[in-house]
Amino acid sequence: MGFEADLQYEVHFSSEFGTIKYASAVTDGSQYFILLIISDGVITDMAQTKESIVNAASLPMSIIIVGVGPAEFDEMIELDGDEERISSQGRYAERDIVQ
Repeated sequence: MGFEADLQYEVHFSSEFGTIKYASAVTDGSQYFILLIISDGVITDMAQTKESIVNAASLPMSIIIVGVGPAEFDEMIELDGDEERISSQGRYAERDIVQ
């Protein structure tokens, strides 16, 4: 048994209290940040997750998503912008930050 991961919550939590907050304060290129998300479930709010990623794509950071367990991870693969850049509300991520 698993639980449904709220990846948007993780990215939002990170933006308010962690990695994204610190990354947005670095303007001189002296630091780079990595947000590691380990999940055993599906994304419950893809639209908000994409918006958070698009907003973070201009920052000096990467997001690494590690899926564990037997759940479907197709949605997480969609967040990896290798094939098509992530977009939200008509805006595209400046670069692919999700792996």
